[in-house]
Amino acid sequence: MCEFQLVADVAITSQIGESTANNHGGKAGRLHWQQLQATAGQATAVRYGCVLDPWHKNVKVVLTPDGPDQATLTVAGSNIADTWQWQAAAGKFAAATLHGKRNGGFDVTVDTKAQAPAP
Repeated sequence: MCEFQLVADVAITSQIGESTANNHGGKAGRLHWQQLQATAGQATAVRYGCVLDPWHKNVKVVLTPDGPDQATLTVAGSNIADTWQWQAAAGKFAAATLHGKRNGGFDVTVDTKAQAPAP
């Protein structure tokens, strides 16, 4: 089992429901998989954050809006104190920017300039 936490900057409701995944029109039809379905009511925009905890470090995530196009995600747990800064994309088809940092650990930015590390 993998514990996780889902947060948003508006009130959300959630449930486990049947996925609409299907067998690409094959005889099996719907696959009857289950999925988490989160709904934000009538909100026009929602920022979500999620942390997965496969190693049971009891991590928690907090989402703090920093204006309409920015947010900070703070992840804390056993020996973990990460900060992630999100900046919305400048245009409809542009990439957003995500910058993550752990003191004494990683410092990574994912944006339009980011490339996969050399092998």
